[in-house]
Amino acid sequence: MAIARLVKVSFLAPASDRSALLEELQRLGCFEPIHGDGHPWQAPAANAADTQEALRFLARAPYQRQASAMTEDAQAALAEVRALRERTRELEEARAALARAVRDTAAWGEWDPAAAGALADAGLRLWFYRLAPAQLAPLAASDAVWLDLGGGGGMRHVVVLASEPPAELPAPLPLPTGGMASLRQRQRELALAVDAAVQRRIELTAVAPVIAEHACRLEDAATRKAADGTMRDHGGFVELCGWAPQTAVADLTDLAARRGIAAHFTPPAANDEPPVLLRASGMATLGRDLVRFYALPGYRDWDVSVAVLMGFALFFAMALGDAGYAALLGLAVLLGWRRFRSPTARRLRGMLATLSAAALVWGVLVGCYFGQIPAGDSLLSRLARLANGDPSAMMRLSLMVGAGHLVAANLGAAGRHWPQPAAFASLGWAVAIGTVSLAAFGALPWSFALPGAAAGVAAVVFTAGAIAPGGPLRRVAAGLLPLTLTVTALGDVLSYLRLFALAYAGTALATAVNELAQGSLGQSQGPGALLGPLILLAGHGINLVLGVAGGVVHGLRLNFIEFFRWALQGEGRPFQPLCASSRQWKTS
Repeated sequence: MAIARLVKVSFLAPASDRSALLEELQRLGCFEPIHGDGHPWQAPAANAADTQEALRFLARAPYQRQASAMTEDAQAALAEVRALRERTRELEEARAALARAVRDTAAWGEWDPAAAGALADAGLRLWFYRLAPAQLAPLAASDAVWLDLGGGGGMRHVVVLASEPPAELPAPLPLPTGGMASLRQRQRELALAVDAAVQRRIELTAVAPVIAEHACRLEDAATRKAADGTMRDHGGFVELCGWAPQTAVADLTDLAARRGIAAHFTPPAANDEPPVLLRASGMATLGRDLVRFYALPGYRDWDVSVAVLMGFALFFAMALGDAGYAALLGLAVLLGWRRFRSPTARRLRGMLATLSAAALVWGVLVGCYFGQIPAGDSLLSRLARLANGDPSAMMRLSLMVGAGHLVAANLGAAGRHWPQPAAFASLGWAVAIGTVSLAAFGALPWSFALPGAAAGVAAVVFTAGAIAPGGPLRRVAAGLLPLTLTVTALGDVLSYLRLFALAYAGTALATAVNELAQGSLGQSQGPGALLGPLILLAGHGINLVLGVAGGVVHGLRLNFIEFFRWALQGEGRPFQPLCASSRQWKTS
């Protein structure tokens, strides 16, 4: 896996070929247009959300019709699907509201709409109430005609016959004047309307491919129009510039030869800022996804994807710090293995499997299983090679891992930029951080560490001063400025103590859960015997969720903040080629 090397491409074609050239480049999908001043083009945002919703609406129909011939008016079909989707939503809302009305009205039983009409002619009507028993006293003391229909939940259903609602009562309920009969009639009408909408929805599934193809054509045309805006006119010719991977030079040369146009390829200049195209395959795609989640490295930086993946897996394992929890997480991934169907979901599955495996190995090495440390001469005890029970040892281990991570970041940067001056600065920091850390952990005498650290810092100072522009004083100031990063380096190394803190807190909580459950299980009878298993399930479940969340958040943070600070010199922008939209639209 690496950052693909790009070349700058310039096409010179007759003005009459501008549309055909863009169509050919869109078909290849390996060319990113740029403006004449070098600024990248802006690919148009896909205004397809409404179309996607229409296609999903058809895909979720009860039945699917066979695709029809591609002769329908796609725009008219899309408009009808949108209208039908809105109509279906309105019908579902109306049916839900009607169901609530039926439920609320059923408590008052049936009444004759004709009789209610006769009462209305006499200036009377029925008023419906849900009243507490205490609210019935004023009603009983009045001359009003009323009837208590019973009730439930401490409330009474009351009907009052009067020309106006009694002033001593709250506002009446807005029940339909037609009673249950009118509601049931409305339900039958809604059912017929819903059936008709469903039938038409099934019929329209036959034109879903027409709608998808139409949307793709519109999106492709908008993309070509945006790319056309980057062309420069030269009389009867047009010039188109952009970036392309070196591996695509042969295809672009063949395109130029077939169309009889000129094509010129040059490597990026020192002041150019090419886009970043990460090449990955297999498990390396997991690291690429992590890097893209935060920020891309610059074009001239090194590809940190594999390093980030390895660091993330290690930090997650250290933060979780329990083989039992890791086994549960791995089992959950295995049980849901076949549910990860889409390409994105399969990459997520691979990431979860990697994290589970790393956490399981680390948990076995520290010898922690649901907060329990194996004792005696058991196999699990012999497999434990790290002192999980010694907090000071685990703190030192976290600091050693942090120092090693920062040294690796600087060595990677030095290797990528060698033999440029920036490489010497990164190498100097790697030596300074590495020697001081080894001496602090007792692996190297201070008599060797101090000169080594001084030499590393000197390399940083001299490099910064040598590459700085301006006179001697400005160079001296520029050389001394990186010395402020010594405090940053110390803080970054100490930041890795969060791994120890997360693991220690998780182990302490698991131990507390085990002790509580053991105390409850020690009761041979009573509710305590049943409470023990619930404490184990709930306590370890919560601890597992907290451990996974902490491992993900802090594992990513140590990569994106501390590691990136030393590994990368800048941030890149993604490679955005002129390409055709996918015909395989997602509809579910």
